[in-house]
Amino acid sequence: MKIKNILLTTILVMASSIASAYNTSHYDHATRGEYFHPDEMVTMIADIQYLPRYGVTNYTYIYRDGTKCVVQVDGSGIVHSILVTKP
Repeated sequence: MKIKNILLTTILVMASSIASAYNTSHYDHATRGEYFHPDEMVTMIADIQYLPRYGVTNYTYIYRDGTKCVVQVDGSGIVHSILVTKP
C-alpha cells in the first residue's frame, strides 16, 4: 500500500511538471497570416533563428511567468505559425 502511494504521488508530480504546448492563430501581437512586427510583442526577444532550408525566421519570446512563444515568419514577414509553451 505504501509503495502504491509513493508511485501515485511520483506520477502526479511528474504530470504536473510537464509543460503544455499548443499551436494558436493569435498570441500577444502575433496573428497567423498577417504581417509581423517583432518589436510590438509585450516582452523582449529572447532569440532569433533563421532557417535557410525552409526560408523562415523563428522569433522566440519568454514571458515573466515562464511562457515561451515561438513565432515563425516567412521571408515577406507573414506569420506562418505560433507555438506557445506554458510551464
